[in-house]
Amino acid sequence: MQWIRLSRTPVAPDALRQQVERLLARLTPRERTVLRLLYGLDEADGRTLSRREIAAHLGVALGAVKGDLWRAFHKLRAASLDAAQLAEHRQQEAERQAQRLAQRAARSAGSQP
Repeated sequence: MQWIRLSRTPVAPDALRQQVERLLARLTPRERTVLRLLYGLDEADGRTLSRREIAAHLGVALGAVKGDLWRAFHKLRAASLDAAQLAEHRQQEAERQAQRLAQRAARSAGSQP
């Protein structure tokens, strides 16, 4: 494995930048924007913004930014899986989502008279 020595220069080597762009292409435009702002990917000086600053910049709630980050990281982690792992991962996610929906339905049914 070859290590890339990180310097204070915010511009990444072309190959690395292309790889980052390919990964970011998997995301929605807002998820891409949030990651670019959070990590300073488009800034010449490498300036980053906090989640709160990003929310203010985009005119959305802080929770929306956190959700965008969660979805973006989830998609990027899934991108590193091979096809078999991805199918298994999607199945597990579907099962967890079904459990959450069932729990939510049980809670709302229990709170009604």
